[in-house]
Amino acid sequence: MTAALGIILDPKKREQLIFGGGEVGQCRKQQQKGVTGHTDDITCLSVSPDRKFVVSGQVGVAPYVLIWDALTAEKLG
Repeated sequence: MTAALGIILDPKKREQLIFGGGEVGQCRKQQQKGVTGHTDDITCLSVSPDRKFVVSGQVGVAPYVLIWDALTAEKLG
């Protein structure tokens, strides 16, 4: 399910942070409730000019857009 993840790479520390990709259990991905990240394939992604924020959108029956911190992978909206 890597298509539902946003990955932040810190090449100096050789570390990665992951945004999204919550466990969806036994129901259809589009019906999962309470997941804090994407539950289906990310089809668009944009980084702010100052590289502090990322906005990503997913495909699905009820697609949605998430805004997150590009340095900490914290969900902002």
